[in-house]
Amino acid sequence: MPLTRKQFELGIDKHIEEWMRHIYSYLSQHKEEAFTEDELAEGLGVKEHSKPISGDFNARTSYIKAEQEYKDRLQLLNKALGKLIEIGVVETGEIRATIYYALGRRPLELFLEPKV
Repeated sequence: MPLTRKQFELGIDKHIEEWMRHIYSYLSQHKEEAFTEDELAEGLGVKEHSKPISGDFNARTSYIKAEQEYKDRLQLLNKALGKLIEIGVVETGEIRATIYYALGRRPLELFLEPKV
C-alpha cells in the first residue's frame, strides 16, 4: 500500500500515523498532566496480559498470541512517541530518573493532514 507524501516525509506508515494521532488525542485531553511510558501505555489501552495459571494448551496459546499483540502494540506506541518527540508535538522531561511525556507546543496538524 502506498504511503502519503506526508507519511513519506516523516518516515512513518499508516499504523504509526494512527498511533501518533491516538497519543496526541490522549495528551490533548490531559494537557495539564505528564505521564511515564507505562502510564501512557495504560491510558492508551496497551496492557500486558497475565500468564495463564493452568497448563491448558488453549490458555497457553491464547496467552502467547496476546503477548505478541501486546509487544507489537508497544513497539508501535514507542515508534509513534519517538516521532512525536522528534517533531516537537510531545515534550519529555526527566524527574528523579523517570522520564515523563507531555503535550508539546506544536500541533500535530502542522505535520499530518486532517483525518477525513
